[in-house]
Amino acid sequence: MPPGAELAQMLADIDVERVSGFDTVEVLKAAYRQSCHNRARFLHTLLEVGLREQFTGDSVVRLEVPDEFAPDEARAALVWSRRRADSAFDLAWNLHRRLPALGEAMLAGELDEPRALAFIRWTSGLTDPQAGWVCERLISRAPAWTVGELIEHIQRLVLAIDPDWAEKRYREAVRRRRVVGMRNDDGTATVSGLDLPPDRAVAGCARIDELARACKRAGDHRPVDHIRADLFLGSLDGSFEGLSDAEIVAHVRTHPFVDATPSDASAGSPDIRPTDKATEPATESDDATDAESDDAAADAADAETPDEPRGARCAGTRSRTRPEAPGETGGSTGTGIHGEARDGDPTQDRAGSHADDHDESAPAAQASSTQGWSAQAMSAQAMSAWASSMRAWSVRAWSVPEIRVELTTLLGLDEHPAQLPGWGMVHAIQARRIVASMLTGQWRFAVCADNGHLLLTGITGRRPCPPAQRPARDARRGGIVELQVTVTQLRELAATAGATGVWAPLIADLARRAQLAEPRQPETGRPDAHPPDAAGSAESAESAGRRHAGAALRRYVQIRGRVCSWPGCRMPATRTDQDHIHAWADDGATTADNLHLACRHDHRARHFGGWRVTWAGPRLIIWTSPLGHAYPSPLPKIIQPAPEPRPRNWPGAPPGRLPADPAGAPDTTMAPSGPLADSSGGRHGTTSGGANGEGIHAIREQVDDEAGGASFKNDHELPPS
Repeated sequence: MPPGAELAQMLADIDVERVSGFDTVEVLKAAYRQSCHNRARFLHTLLEVGLREQFTGDSVVRLEVPDEFAPDEARAALVWSRRRADSAFDLAWNLHRRLPALGEAMLAGELDEPRALAFIRWTSGLTDPQAGWVCERLISRAPAWTVGELIEHIQRLVLAIDPDWAEKRYREAVRRRRVVGMRNDDGTATVSGLDLPPDRAVAGCARIDELARACKRAGDHRPVDHIRADLFLGSLDGSFEGLSDAEIVAHVRTHPFVDATPSDASAGSPDIRPTDKATEPATESDDATDAESDDAAADAADAETPDEPRGARCAGTRSRTRPEAPGETGGSTGTGIHGEARDGDPTQDRAGSHADDHDESAPAAQASSTQGWSAQAMSAQAMSAWASSMRAWSVRAWSVPEIRVELTTLLGLDEHPAQLPGWGMVHAIQARRIVASMLTGQWRFAVCADNGHLLLTGITGRRPCPPAQRPARDARRGGIVELQVTVTQLRELAATAGATGVWAPLIADLARRAQLAEPRQPETGRPDAHPPDAAGSAESAESAGRRHAGAALRRYVQIRGRVCSWPGCRMPATRTDQDHIHAWADDGATTADNLHLACRHDHRARHFGGWRVTWAGPRLIIWTSPLGHAYPSPLPKIIQPAPEPRPRNWPGAPPGRLPADPAGAPDTTMAPSGPLADSSGGRHGTTSGGANGEGIHAIREQVDDEAGGASFKNDHELPPS
């Protein structure tokens, strides 16, 4: 029976658990035909959405050729990442326009998506008539072949009709060369170089292999794969800068990567002089002026970011301490690309989409988590946790671009996870280790109400080390550290300053600034239109008339927004543009109430793609599509509720065998791999329709309701894919 409504109804009426063993196979095949049909119908609908002319919600007007914003309506409606929307639209275009025979075969249930993708991928270098000819010759026989067999047949035909195709394909692939990073489910990460020239890739692997063998010959008894991994990371993060091969071998032997465990942090551990040997004496006046110099640098960087898109990514606020890789900002998930940040995982909503669904009492409970700690216990916990972290980072290497972490976690008073924007969450021990390597970076603070919403932002020049031991400024150790703390927690920490050791000056600085700014904060927790900066001064009325936000306002908007304000976009705030909701050219003010964050693509979608942006409440942004659908984007809380720990009784390591590498993960061996593996087209995420009318009204009430909330239903943070 061909797929369609009749087969769908028949399958719905079958209780497969009561079908005979022989007939279960027939039901399986019928269900697969129907699923192929449904997938083709869905992709055809997705194509139609993308081809509709702007502002034709009440009519039928199609574009002959889609523009760059064609996938965005589906991206917003289905809560997809930009990469997933682009990939799905490209597949739909190829199936139903470029190679319509594939779409017809899928609608008939004769071809599935993996085989259709094989046709599309391996004919991408051909003209449309050539690709159509290949499909016509092979499509009827494709169901009898595995995807790998089908690819071999396609290659054989393609090389026969266009002998230069392989060279063309290679040149095109090399033009797409890139480095991709992906956070894994277990907290580790995978870094891969894709579409590289094979000679250089082979040479690079051979050099790492030879250096690893040299380390083994020199007496390194670790597994050779571990040594290769250390060599690979050291080559990437600058640890081997200026070293010869012999010096690299010596460095790896004397600085092996060893996981720190909680038992490594003994209560009596002394403070360790941090990082590099090169240090410069620092005085209190140096610390006091550090915030001013950071503001000046941020002002200089702010001037580089246009309010209207010009096609180049903004420099951000870290140009003084850390070079930015050029590249277009984009949408992703699951992977972050060197020079290009993507907007989050396909399976995921943006961090703010459920930010106000949580129990409002949970952060308040956290705010009192330090109660009951004796000064002696607090001191021992804080000092041992921090000293252990300082010991773990005694090698020179580049730091991460940004980390967001609760101050109480750094003090060892809780074990809440920290966030690497664009990459996801890291455990507390790892977070302390990372922060210990960033003493020369920009340290921001976010003082929050007990419900988790932002009150005060700024930067501090204090660091948790004696001034004389503060390391010299180093571009490799730049980046941003965002310290998060509630007002209640800050008061309790300030009252027990003697128990916080080297952290006491920093805590005192934050408490003083919070006290100065507190009279200007309403009880609801909503900041003023001109928030105080780190020194407690407010943005002046004169600054509201400037086109570009000053350092304090820019920093506040970045911390408040967290990511691009497009629903579901995961672009970190420091990689976005600050856009005026009411255009500056039309007398819009440069104030917190008139600014939002937008990655470069979404910024251009607003100005050139027909999208509109409005505020619908103090913490709710609405994106309205050219076809008239509205998509809400609530501002997230800064401090999200965290449940109490419920550890399992592991003897030291998780029991059982480690899981195999996930599908699509790069080969872990040094040997060349075989033919390219089949791809299923990416991971699937939950879908959700746009909210209009009553839906937006309900969300607005939910965002404004400070006493509401339900559960710890936190979003999963994965890097861009």
